Amino acid sequence: MAHLRKQIRDNVVTALTGLSTTGSRVYASRVYPMAAANLPGLCVYARSEEVETTTITRPRTQYRTLTLSVEGFAVATSGLDNTLDAISLEVEEALATDPSRSSLAKDTRVETIEAEYVDEGEQPVGTIRIDVAVEYAALEAGQARAKRMAEITAHLDALGDDELDRRLRQYQRATGRLRMGETNQRGRGR
Repeated sequence: MAHLRKQIRDNVVTALTGLSTTGSRVYASRVYPMAAANLPGLCVYARSEEVETTTITRPRTQYRTLTLSVEGFAVATSGLDNTLDAISLEVEEALATDPSRSSLAKDTRVETIEAEYVDEGEQPVGTIRIDVAVEYAALEAGQARAKRMAEITAHLDALGDDELDRRLRQYQRATGRLRMGETNQRGRGR
C-alpha cells in the first residue's frame, strides 16, 4: 500500500485526466518537460505537508494538510489568458466533484491561484498554478506499515507462481496448516 500522500496525488491526477482543455496530458511530476506537443497540459505534485499530532499514545493520530500544486501550461497566443482561465475553471470543477478524494481525505479546497508568462525554452508559454489543500488523517505507524507493505508486495510480484506455491507450502507446514502428504490445490483456472 502506498503512502496516503501518493494515493491522494494519484486520485487528483485521475480526476483531472480527460478535461476539455488539457485532455489526457496530465503528469504526476513537477519536472515533466512541457514541450509544444504536450500543451495545453497539467503537472500535479506535492509542494508541502503540515503535520499536527493530536494524541500522545502510540500509534499517534496525525492530522495532515497536504498542499498539492496543479500547474497548467498553455502556448502563449493572443488568447492565453482565456485558455489559462478555462484550465483553472475545469480543474476547480473537477476537484469539487469529490472533495473526499474517494474517502482518502476529509476535505479538498483551492487555496491560491497564480498565473504568469514564461518567455524561456523553445516556445513562450503561460502557466497557471493552482495550490490545493487536502486535509486527511493518518496513524503514525500507518506510514511505516504502508512502506513495508509496498516493499513486500514488490518482492512478491517479482516471484513466479511456482516459487510462490513453494513458499506458501513451507509456511503452511511450519504453522501446522498443511500436513506432510497433503497438497495445496490452488485453483488457477486450468
